[in-house]
Amino acid sequence: MKRHVNSLFFKIACTVIAGVMCLAVALTVTNIMISKKIFVDNFAESQQKIFNQIDNEFYNFYRDITTIMTTLERSDLVNNYLYGDITEKERMKISYQLGEQMKNSRLSEYSDLSVFLIGENLKSYIINSSDRFSVPKKEIVENSIARKAEEYQGEIICQYLENGFTWVTDKQPAVVFAKSWPSTQNSEDTYAFITIKEANIRKMYSSFTVPSNDIVLLNQDNEVISSDNPDYLKGENSASFARIAKEMEDSDVYKTEKNTDGKICTYLVQQLQSTHYNIMGIINSAEAFQDQYDFWELTVMTIAMAAIIVLLIFLFVRQQTKPLSELVQTMQNSRKMKYKEHVQVKGTDEVRKLSETYNDMVDELDSYIHSLIQVEKDKRAAEIHTLQMQINPHYIYNTLASIKWLIWQGDTQKTTGVIDAFIALLRNTISNTDEFVTVEQEIQNLKNYVLINQARYGDSVSSEFYVTPQCSSYRVPKLILQPFVENAFFHGFADGRRGKIQVFVKEEGDCLRFEIRDDGIGIKTERLMELKNGNASKTEHFTGIGVGNVDQRIKLIYGEDYGIHISSEEGKGTTVTLTLKKKI
Repeated sequence: MKRHVNSLFFKIACTVIAGVMCLAVALTVTNIMISKKIFVDNFAESQQKIFNQIDNEFYNFYRDITTIMTTLERSDLVNNYLYGDITEKERMKISYQLGEQMKNSRLSEYSDLSVFLIGENLKSYIINSSDRFSVPKKEIVENSIARKAEEYQGEIICQYLENGFTWVTDKQPAVVFAKSWPSTQNSEDTYAFITIKEANIRKMYSSFTVPSNDIVLLNQDNEVISSDNPDYLKGENSASFARIAKEMEDSDVYKTEKNTDGKICTYLVQQLQSTHYNIMGIINSAEAFQDQYDFWELTVMTIAMAAIIVLLIFLFVRQQTKPLSELVQTMQNSRKMKYKEHVQVKGTDEVRKLSETYNDMVDELDSYIHSLIQVEKDKRAAEIHTLQMQINPHYIYNTLASIKWLIWQGDTQKTTGVIDAFIALLRNTISNTDEFVTVEQEIQNLKNYVLINQARYGDSVSSEFYVTPQCSSYRVPKLILQPFVENAFFHGFADGRRGKIQVFVKEEGDCLRFEIRDDGIGIKTERLMELKNGNASKTEHFTGIGVGNVDQRIKLIYGEDYGIHISSEEGKGTTVTLTLKKKI
């Protein structure tokens, strides 16, 4: 189970799936937000058209209220009835004449209006003879609506009351219109009141409301006088409505904020024509949006589409990583198959190149084994050339095992780097059969070798390379530096000792000078003498090319004046100097 969890396919698949799901969620949220914004804009635009229709309805009603108030204010009959010293007979006559006069004021078109006046010493007159006061007249003139009418004398004031003043609106929510004006006969004020059931006002706009949309009518002080939502008539939201209406004066845009219940609402305000009143539309954005858009349906569709995409990506990733898995499996079995089994070349370019390189490696290893046997039998002089082509299978197995372990750990970046280094190293040591390479290629081989060893044994040993630029193009025998770097790794820094290896390349006249320095444990005097006398072991970890072989190759190629010099002090490190003749 752990092997599958740490596999490259599993990690790529999980990463892609997570990315697709995050993208799906992000797109869904973005789509909902944009859709909600567009929905609110469209809803606000349609609400504006509704406002215009309600405005026309209310304007006609308010025009009639104004006509009635104006008729009463200008009537001499009203002054005579309320303030004149008249007999009962004269009072009845004036009442009749006043009733006839009011027929021309459109009052007759409203059967549910209650119109009455109060004057000096609480004298009163009710236009509808069948109507009666349901509260004391003193309480009416002391009511806040009468005080407001007195404050704004000459203007029509409007206010909502939970109970009306007469039988027509008794014990029912009512809207009261009031106006006061000074009497022409004395200093007393005349009060005219028109009351109508709030339900009748609501009929003007009730057909335009939906559950997610509320209508509120506000008076001259931005107090609620009518609403399709009974909660708004209680006055708890009056301060909030007044603030919003004030902020949105002369504005045709909407305002969105939380209401007193914590819900996000969109507010639209428009002044009713020829009045100081406002009409306010309140949209519960969340409810309105949910009514039009099925969130769960959208979510299910998004999940379904994401699942299909994930499945397709899953199959694609599996197809792309399958050749790599087969290559790893073949490499694991290569030792049992004695490096004779080829892997099928397929997949991406990188995997194909890796497979081709592995097949080349297997072929070279097989060829090497046969060549080594032949070399041992014939003892030919070409032993040096054969040794330079020799690669220890154990080193390859350990390197591949290190790569496999990195893949299990999920370190994709490091795994890719080690695989690239290993491929380059194999190509330069197997595919490239030239005996000579450039200094740049030799240094690159060393860097790849160091990178592989650091992957196998850790980063306790660091390396630095200092190459004079003009030296990079000179040609040198292949693998003349690697044995010394290898010795530094495995002997100079034994038992996990930390340190540094430095490689210097520079020109000295007609010579090319290489120095490999380390600050390791150094070399004992006896061992150093063995190396100088050529008695050291010729078997090394990677190439099979020992220190003595390198020195012999240099002398065979360039002559006795060239070769290797080793200086070391126990506990302080070792310096190996190689002197070659420059060759382009």
